[in-house]
Amino acid sequence: MQELQAGDPQRIGPYSLVGRLGAGGMGRVFVGRSAGGRLVAVKVIRDELAGDPDFRVRFSREVAAAKSVSGLFTAPVVDADVDGPVPWLATAYVAGPSLAEAVRDHGPLPVASVLALAAGLAEGLSAVHAAGLVHRDLKPSNVLLAEDGPRLIDFGISRAAEASSLTRSGVVVGSAGFMSPEQAEGRETGPPSDVFSLGAVLVLAATGAGPFGTGSTAALVYRVVHSPPNLEDVPAEVRLLAERCLAKEPSQRPATGELLAELQGADLAAGWLPPAITEGLSQPAGISRPGLVDRPTTEPAFASGALAPDLPTVTAAKRFQGPSVPTGHPRPGTMADSSPQRRRRPVVLAVLLAGVLAVTTAGTAVALHRFTGRSASGQQPGTTGVPPAAAPTATGHPSASRSGAPAPAAPAHVVATALGPYTIRVSWAEKTAAITGFNIGNGCGTDGCSGGALNIRTGPVTAANVTTTPGAYQCFYVQAVNSSGTSAWAGPGCISTPGINIPVNKKWTYTGVMVRSGATIGISATGDVYLAAAGSSQAASGSPSCTPAADYAADSSQFPAPELPCWSLIARIGNGRPFEVGNSILVTATTGRLYLGVNDDTFTGNTGIWAVKIKIGGLP
Repeated sequence: MQELQAGDPQRIGPYSLVGRLGAGGMGRVFVGRSAGGRLVAVKVIRDELAGDPDFRVRFSREVAAAKSVSGLFTAPVVDADVDGPVPWLATAYVAGPSLAEAVRDHGPLPVASVLALAAGLAEGLSAVHAAGLVHRDLKPSNVLLAEDGPRLIDFGISRAAEASSLTRSGVVVGSAGFMSPEQAEGRETGPPSDVFSLGAVLVLAATGAGPFGTGSTAALVYRVVHSPPNLEDVPAEVRLLAERCLAKEPSQRPATGELLAELQGADLAAGWLPPAITEGLSQPAGISRPGLVDRPTTEPAFASGALAPDLPTVTAAKRFQGPSVPTGHPRPGTMADSSPQRRRRPVVLAVLLAGVLAVTTAGTAVALHRFTGRSASGQQPGTTGVPPAAAPTATGHPSASRSGAPAPAAPAHVVATALGPYTIRVSWAEKTAAITGFNIGNGCGTDGCSGGALNIRTGPVTAANVTTTPGAYQCFYVQAVNSSGTSAWAGPGCISTPGINIPVNKKWTYTGVMVRSGATIGISATGDVYLAAAGSSQAASGSPSCTPAADYAADSSQFPAPELPCWSLIARIGNGRPFEVGNSILVTATTGRLYLGVNDDTFTGNTGIWAVKIKIGGLP
């Protein structure tokens, strides 16, 4: 952290400023302290942008959209003033270096740390995508490394900046070397664009160098679009994952949900980072706190370690689209880079009519871009079905007007569409002008339904992706918001997501579901599988008359759970004690990732799958 400079404000909103983190094309970032002593990072918008009325309108919308992002590994905006003389937004500070700083100071991360980083960032991106947004500037300086996992940062001003006077005339916004080919060429970007950037970030984390080498911005962008990535030094455990993410065609990249399902063993427990990086991170908050030292002067890192209080975490951030197609063959690298230093000044790239990329440095890379693509399935199911038990809370009257004008009319035609096991797209028709956003809920209030409550705030869009669990039946209600108040709740739109398959030829399978302590989780399973050790087919309940400790005493230590029935479906949360699922179970969870497996001591010769459904808040 730098000292405040001449001309820097001493106070922004309710926060006293104690230092400067850096400055970029959109403004300056300061360390602030609330009256209660909480450290925050305050981003203050440049005067010339603040004086642009069109920018203020866009900035207000983007801050509202950024506040809708909620997840364990994201950094939502916690405070903002979009109407004051100087617009600003704030997030709580995260104690930890950026990935760029960590690699610069300590070299590449170990393989286990890279895989854990991949899982955390994939889940963070899922939360961004679930809010109907696309990050568009995922890069090493926008990833903070905290003790309990990475934090995806830099939300809130992208679309406003993208249409500002800094970036007119059909420009493309992003950071060279980490943007996707479609972004570099000025084409429409969606969630696959962020997956490409994720692949580039993982390569740098694993090797200390980006996948497209170094050089001028134009050279880097050319390689992003036309050249294969350099994966020569990427460890084998990471290489295929990175190669799939870096596929040139968006349709060939894996969705974030697929990545999470593959990264089964990458638990983000304490100690996920090397000691050299985590040393001192747990010191009390203060000005000398690690992470407040020597931030870069461009693109400063700022984030929140806590979720916005009115935006509960949505369980198990997962995927947008169907299975990916692997790129199929390794690609030799041609660009060497001996320096681990990867900071680049963000740039603005303009695509000229002749197809030549021209570069300016007037702007800065930005974070979010609204994604308004349709459901990959194309289905438009009806809204029939039984609403949640607490549905009366979602059918109330509109709020009283705060400005004398009428509150907005309720949305129409609320429809829920399953995009896959982990994502439901909720869409609706807007009936009132000047809408500032929408509330989406499942009728459970703020904390009802045994941990299954879902409440999301969106910007002025007509669809949003909601993260859910595989096999869960869900109903959703939508409420319009404008400056005068809120409408009545409309809906419901109801749908079930597909379940998932649990193979029996491996000990543990990550379900893609993250649960929180105290929530009720229901699991059900069907199917018969052949277990070689049993010499017969077994249902998910296994063999109740057989327990490994009694029947396989000599080998009982080889069983995942010696005290549970042989060949039954079992579960564990995080690194906790395994418990029996059988055909169905309803349990109160601890915090962690949900794994399912078969209680066996050998997996050779096992065939078949169990079809599983999972729901937070009750049985699926």
